[in-house]
Amino acid sequence: MEEIIKIDKWSQTLNENGSSIPVLFFRPTLSFLTYLNQNKKEYIPIQIFDTNGIYDIQCYARYDTTTRLYNSCGMPATPPFSVLFLQTDFTVYPEKNGFFFIRNV
Repeated sequence: MEEIIKIDKWSQTLNENGSSIPVLFFRPTLSFLTYLNQNKKEYIPIQIFDTNGIYDIQCYARYDTTTRLYNSCGMPATPPFSVLFLQTDFTVYPEKNGFFFIRNV
């Protein structure tokens, strides 16, 4: 699936090891949700681009729907937003929010 999805906001949270990781807020599309339903993977291979920085990378991310992060990150407490927890270290906020797509692996 190479549908390009806009990243609406970046934030950060702590993972289970206490490390700071990036969090992406976005509006999931029907094809994105269909991919999740068909593949049943815990971690999704994604390509991030157009952030003008260090997050223009390939990595794995864990998908989540409405969570307690919404209120603490300044996003609406209801859909249409979903989140991806990136499996990489958070360093700085990117210059631009950018986009992502699911990689074929």
